Amino acid sequence: MSATVQDLSPEAIPVVNTVPPRAESVKRKNNPTTLQSFRSFIWDSDTHLKSPEERRLLFKLDCCILPCLCLGFFCKYLDQTNLNHAYVSGLQEALGWYGNQYTYATSLYTVGYAIMQVPSTLIVQRVRPSLWLAFCEIVWALLTFCQCAVKNTGSMYALRFLVALFESAFFPVGLYLLGSWYTPTELAKRAAIFHFTASAGSAFSGYMQAAVYATLDGRYGLQGWQWLYIVCGIITAPCGFLILFLLPDYPSGGQKRWYLTDAEFELAQERMRKHHRPPPGKIDRGVIKRILQRWHIYMIPLTYTMYGLGCASGSYTSIWLKSTGDYSVAQINTIPTIGNVIAAVTVLLWGFLSDYFGSRYYLIALPTLLAIFPNIVLTIWPSSNPLILAAFLIAGAQYVTAIYYTWFQEICSSDPLERAIVISLSNGLQYAFSAWVSILIFPQVDRPNFKKGFPTTLAFVIMGLVLATIVNLLHRRDIRRGVYDHTVERKEEESIGGNIDLKHYKSKKLALRWRTAPEVVDGIGEESCASLRCDFHHPSSTSASFLDEGRGSPERYRPDGGSSSLLSLLHSVHHTDPYLISTMRFITFTFLTLIGITTALAAPAQLTARDPPPKTITPWQPSARAVLDNPLPLAF
Repeated sequence: MSATVQDLSPEAIPVVNTVPPRAESVKRKNNPTTLQSFRSFIWDSDTHLKSPEERRLLFKLDCCILPCLCLGFFCKYLDQTNLNHAYVSGLQEALGWYGNQYTYATSLYTVGYAIMQVPSTLIVQRVRPSLWLAFCEIVWALLTFCQCAVKNTGSMYALRFLVALFESAFFPVGLYLLGSWYTPTELAKRAAIFHFTASAGSAFSGYMQAAVYATLDGRYGLQGWQWLYIVCGIITAPCGFLILFLLPDYPSGGQKRWYLTDAEFELAQERMRKHHRPPPGKIDRGVIKRILQRWHIYMIPLTYTMYGLGCASGSYTSIWLKSTGDYSVAQINTIPTIGNVIAAVTVLLWGFLSDYFGSRYYLIALPTLLAIFPNIVLTIWPSSNPLILAAFLIAGAQYVTAIYYTWFQEICSSDPLERAIVISLSNGLQYAFSAWVSILIFPQVDRPNFKKGFPTTLAFVIMGLVLATIVNLLHRRDIRRGVYDHTVERKEEESIGGNIDLKHYKSKKLALRWRTAPEVVDGIGEESCASLRCDFHHPSSTSASFLDEGRGSPERYRPDGGSSSLLSLLHSVHHTDPYLISTMRFITFTFLTLIGITTALAAPAQLTARDPPPKTITPWQPSARAVLDNPLPLAF
């Protein structure tokens, strides 16, 4: 019979009271509230683990960084895509662009955009990002005003090139700044919101041009396309001044903004130190040599370039609509915005899912596989106009730019200069290739079906998926080998039975997938690694490596790797993710379904357009010609 507290002597009571609480008690104590669980579900997965001070800091950052970057990027895409809408709204006739002038103008913009990518990220290593971005936006606003007064093709070429030079800084510097303030569990969704404004800017530009053409065309002697540039400049200029006074610089070594307290500024610095995000340092020969010796600088830009070139198929909707002759100017400007809306929604969806599940590669692979369907349709070019329009519109669902750059920043998180160069070089290389690839595969004389363009974009989509898979395998291999400095330190800490701060790894994915005791999952702070039967990666990795019975052994995941062959690499990756089999089954099923749908839709169109209908022959009375041409069926 068990004794109660009342039955024991007073000397024994303190001993009884010091017994550790049961697992259920610990679990109840650390369970998040309903509001915290809801916020963790729709926003940051580790919201309930953050202190009130950290949540207040994130709220201020979200209210200042995101509006500045999103508004600036919105204006950037507004001014980038206004040439497309001006072209179909009177600029073609005003400047006499009946050849490849439009393609040359877009290519010159692409060249200027590519040239300043890397220099801009190097400039912000020494100049405050808020000053550089504000200067660039104000200058390109003035150049946008100038485009309304062009009288010849050469002037438009020069202005488009200069606009691109100053617009090029915004995207890489904005992403680099996001990665300097937010942690891996927070970055993807905010990068998705940042990239969402690109689709919003493209969509708004179409509706705005339709409204401008309807209300201002001919006012004060200016055509509708000229008013478009004036309105775009009026919207862009104030955003530059907003960035100048509101956008924060780096948490380490930057100037503290007026809305952050000293304690919050120090907390922001501590957050970056905890996640191995050092501040910008000096640029010397040793740093450049170290960067050039890594595969990151080669494979990552090449992968993103293939992805970016594969996204070009949805950019020619307006040209196809105009070629049909069935749509008004307003419809030509507004119908493509449906594709922009689809792109905007899916960009947010993929970004939130990536942070929710803690996965980068799989949320890149799935949209890429889905993008194969519209590219196959445009390659076949069926006779059905609704099917072609649907392919153009849903092509925007493949945009996973935010996840790509979040993934790249996590791979290069230990080196700020490498992170800056990889981001800018990836975007710049993609634009550099687009400058001449678009001329080769999308010449305006081949419009609207572009017989060379759409098959090539299909090949780019497939190649991008293959290269992303290789990057994923290489990154996982480096993690197992302890290539990253902070990974080696963490591995040594584990090997001597040290403690690991669960705040780096606590998430819903952790609670769902870790095979350990409830009190360990719900505990906050430091826990012994001996109770966690898994092999930790550094915080930028996509998942923990389980060492469950029957699925693997610690030797397979030792830091020094093991065999470097591709077979062993694939085998180890298979055992790393417990949901890999289910994911691959879903991807395979989706791919086969898309192939079947495409074949079913394309077969009637190909039969009608290319081949005469087959001659119908009664099976029981075959003609002599049928016997000679088809001997095999009769033999059966």
